Amino acid sequence: MNSKIRVAITVVPSQIWQGGFNYQLNLCKAISAYLNDRVIMVACFEKDANEQDKQSFMKINAVEVIESPAFSRNINIFTFLSIYLFGVDRQAIRVFKEKKIDIIFESAKYFGRAIPFPAIAWIPDLQHKYLPKNFSFISRLKREIGFLCQMKNKRVLLVSSKTVRDDLKKFYPKFRGKVVIIKFPSIVSNESFSVDSKKIFTEYCLPKNFIYLPNQFWKHKNHITVIEAIRILKSRGESVCVIATGSSWNPHFPDFYNELKEMVRRYDLQENFRMLGLVPRDHVFAFLRSCAFYLNPSQHEGWSTGVEEAKAFQVPMVLSDIPIHREQTNGDASFFPTEDFEYLANVISKKLRTHSAGQYSRHLAVNLQTEIKDYANRLWNLFDYVCKVK
Repeated sequence: MNSKIRVAITVVPSQIWQGGFNYQLNLCKAISAYLNDRVIMVACFEKDANEQDKQSFMKINAVEVIESPAFSRNINIFTFLSIYLFGVDRQAIRVFKEKKIDIIFESAKYFGRAIPFPAIAWIPDLQHKYLPKNFSFISRLKREIGFLCQMKNKRVLLVSSKTVRDDLKKFYPKFRGKVVIIKFPSIVSNESFSVDSKKIFTEYCLPKNFIYLPNQFWKHKNHITVIEAIRILKSRGESVCVIATGSSWNPHFPDFYNELKEMVRRYDLQENFRMLGLVPRDHVFAFLRSCAFYLNPSQHEGWSTGVEEAKAFQVPMVLSDIPIHREQTNGDASFFPTEDFEYLANVISKKLRTHSAGQYSRHLAVNLQTEIKDYANRLWNLFDYVCKVK
């Protein structure tokens, strides 16, 4: 084995899944901060990957970045089935051997049952079980086969919550392998405070009182329920402004973003529900620190980066009433039934009445370094374990 453990992690493009990208980026930052004498993370990108995505990882100490067609996410079903049938992704394994990899950290990608490396499979959630209509048949099939293979072939499964662990037991009761829960914290760098919040307010012409909803514009993120709730509030004469940010790219429903925009136009809510699309990360923190409250209406979630960041700044939260939100906040939020927009309208109205209006900027309310160090140590224990049992 190398003097430092070399862990390959296949990076999810930020355009495809911002939350997954942030999870991987923060994992590498935590390791760089506290394990850089013991671990090197090798960030594996597909050929011609987004340059900004690569630069984000290149800035981190203890991270190497490689780029290869072996890590393409656009494999067809026949290639996927060949990996399943023959037991190994030969192209990827060749790269791993060249780079002297010790552990493979699988993220939404399966490299076969016969890989000659210990492997950790990260399972963020089981959304395809709860919301199958959000996936094409092929996407659902690939996801299910991948999960089944990872469970069958001695992967250590890494999850971020008890909720996902319980879902594994529910949907895959025959699985007897090892499941490790490591909850990830928020990682907020000094760069997050580099932007003057007042300039952000001016740039986006923000009102003094606004609600912040940072989610990709995917169906299960449930923007429709929020728009309907705002329609009700406007009909009552109540002034509300929701700032919605996130990628508009949606591989499963490519017209969905425009459908939401048309819905907002039809209800004449352009000033009440403002869709800003993808914004810089430091702008996200400026919105989060200055909003009346954080809103997440999602129908299904893994351990949410947004919720962790809201907790770090003690931002009040209004969340959909799903198990993961209850677990992640220990109940310290206002909850609403996921599809009940009238209930949500009442929650928003009450929340805004109790909020003291005015532009201000919150500061970190918790010692994140203690949480990040604990997170890094738990990851080290996991790496050490999979190396010893290979």
